[in-house]
Amino acid sequence: NLLSIQIPILHPLFFIYASILQVYISMLATLRYRQPSVLVFAEGTSMQDEVSSHAAKTLSIPTVRMQSGRGGVMHCGYRNMTFDKMLCWGEGFVKNYKKYSPGPVYEVTGTPLFNDLKKSSKTKKRLTIGIFTQPISKHISNQEYATLINICNTVVKKLPHVKLIVRKHPVDISTDFDTLSLQYPDHMKLMPATHSTLTEVMNEIDCAIGFYSTTLSEAAACNVIPIILKMRDQHSIFPFPEKLGAAIIADNNRDCIDIINDIMKNPSKFLETRKNMKIFSNKFFGINDGQSMKRIVESILRSINS
Repeated sequence: NLLSIQIPILHPLFFIYASILQVYISMLATLRYRQPSVLVFAEGTSMQDEVSSHAAKTLSIPTVRMQSGRGGVMHCGYRNMTFDKMLCWGEGFVKNYKKYSPGPVYEVTGTPLFNDLKKSSKTKKRLTIGIFTQPISKHISNQEYATLINICNTVVKKLPHVKLIVRKHPVDISTDFDTLSLQYPDHMKLMPATHSTLTEVMNEIDCAIGFYSTTLSEAAACNVIPIILKMRDQHSIFPFPEKLGAAIIADNNRDCIDIINDIMKNPSKFLETRKNMKIFSNKFFGINDGQSMKRIVESILRSINS
């Protein structure tokens, strides 16, 4: 209990340790009262998740972690996870997670994120480009953010038949794209996460532009050609679709516009890219057969009975 803490109160980590212990005590009491048959976690990378997993183990309650994110960076939350079972979308993620958390049993389920994805190939008369932003921060400079704005302006002026859809990052508070969409209502629209699912966005677009974003991996899995802007040495994150030929690197603004032109005028040029995108999708996101949710539920139920 809190009275048995062995480190002095003046220690710089005392209150952090006390808060962790408080979470553990509270979760232990909750689990004893509720007596669940299984404890299920979405992604499971927070401090509260890990502590709750330990509390469940104390009471012999099985724990199952479902993949809900992309694990682009293996931060400390992904290391030495203590869940009994880890459900992953594809074998590519299993292989990566196992390097950092070898203890759990792993199962591949596929992802339910794309169950509503349109099966038909994108052969619209008007090419539609998706712009995926990152929030300005100590990691993303104003200049890098402005690059996406410049690409939008160039597309509107030089490629007037191309439609733009902007998907701002959920914590992107900049209003630059809001202003731009008001200036070019016939060419651009916003599809924020609060109003549209990622699948709905992917159903609308033919290619996706961004940098340092896991969303570009999802684009490849949705038959949407990813264009990754190389604005710094570290411009892409796991699972690195470009390494499997499932994405295209644009070295600068002009290169990006040239690629868009090629996709519009020479679609056959990208048949090999699309083939690689399919291979990439199967490896990391599993087979999109609409049965992933069923497999997830069945796996959770097996954990109860095992």
